[in-house]
Amino acid sequence: IVDNNVGEYEGVRMECILNPAVFRSSIGNAAATSCDIYGQLLCAGSRVMLHGFVERQEHGATQNDAGTQTQKKFWIRHSIVLRSSWRPAAIQYLLEMLQSSNISVAEAANALELPGGSQEAEALSQIKDPTKLRWKAAEISRSLQDASSRMGKVTPELEQVLDQYSALRRNFPASADNKILADNELPQQQQQQKTAPLSYGDVLLRSRYEVKKKPQVEWMIRQIEDVIQSHPGERPLQIVDIGGGKGYLANAIAQRFGSEIVNVRVIDISSGAIIMGKKRANRSSIDNIRFDKGDASTVDLAGSVDIVVSLHGCGVLTDVAIGHAISSGAAFVVCPCCFRSNPSLKVTAPFPVASAVASDQQRNIQQKNQLLSASDWLNIDFSDHEKLKQLAEIQGDINLSSKAIHTICALRAQAAKTRVISRIDDRNCLEINIKTFPISLSTRNFCIVGKLCRT
Repeated sequence: IVDNNVGEYEGVRMECILNPAVFRSSIGNAAATSCDIYGQLLCAGSRVMLHGFVERQEHGATQNDAGTQTQKKFWIRHSIVLRSSWRPAAIQYLLEMLQSSNISVAEAANALELPGGSQEAEALSQIKDPTKLRWKAAEISRSLQDASSRMGKVTPELEQVLDQYSALRRNFPASADNKILADNELPQQQQQQKTAPLSYGDVLLRSRYEVKKKPQVEWMIRQIEDVIQSHPGERPLQIVDIGGGKGYLANAIAQRFGSEIVNVRVIDISSGAIIMGKKRANRSSIDNIRFDKGDASTVDLAGSVDIVVSLHGCGVLTDVAIGHAISSGAAFVVCPCCFRSNPSLKVTAPFPVASAVASDQQRNIQQKNQLLSASDWLNIDFSDHEKLKQLAEIQGDINLSSKAIHTICALRAQAAKTRVISRIDDRNCLEINIKTFPISLSTRNFCIVGKLCRT
């Protein structure tokens, strides 16, 4: 019996059953039924409208064998996604269904809350490159994230810590650099490789490395090239990659700039990663690189490094990398990740200087380094540091987590700035900036750059 009086059932708990018609119906692709499609899209964070019919008893509610009242049955015939989940995988699937006409343009535009409406959805349906589609899904994911999609509880105390450091974020603003190397900017050798160079989504990129990691490596290469060009030191410059044992970044640096410009050293505690990195270097016949197994937090780099780099240094490893750079008077390009990792590592750092003009006595004091906990290195209360790290790892609210990541990066930039004076001579200065690369490549998209240049 069909009952169209929706108001009668508001707030009533009902048993939902898929009507057999759902298993037979399809919109555009006969191989994909409504059941298949919406089974993928109805995940955590999505909002849907269910269309169907309520079955009611004409002679009152029935009871089961146990004597309890049975629930009314709601037979579902059709679903509409009102708002997509923020999860990139769900968004990408929706875009794929849009392309195959299994989701209408209007429904996709509404579900993804596209600013350009149906016109933008129509443009998305024309994207043929799977890589660009994945990047676009990641970008849309960010726009759909807010407090309502947040996974985890954010207390007033946590929000208060963020507000406490708003001035510091203004002192060290994050500037977006969304450019990835175009084909004609790559070295001739890389342009001829079978693996396509990286212009933003114009080439079909196949593996996860080519889709995610390689664009980040190329972005880092541009930042490192800028640091190399401004560096006053004699060539070849000595570059140390902290925690880069697999060699993705280090091999790219050594190959990109050559032995006349740089020598690269990799330090990683993982034997497996070191072996893998060496194999990659040998396959490419790279001779200006070496791989050393060791604990980066205890290694002595004094006088042997001009630039320190790290791509996705896990937790305190990022602080270790910057600490080594400051202790050696070196430049640095460091991208942080996994903010709660490696909490027991100690940071090698010189004593801080209160003013920009350091006396000879202050410089002499600073010739000896300290081994500090991450909180002491950042000059922050341990409890506040833990709260910021917790916020940085919040899922489902990228705006909140990005603000926390920015705050931690600003604390690191400030720590470097207050301790660098004794290790930089009067002819040079260290410019410290925070940059971001496209969030479609990674949600951990902040980078701290310390560029050494002539005054």
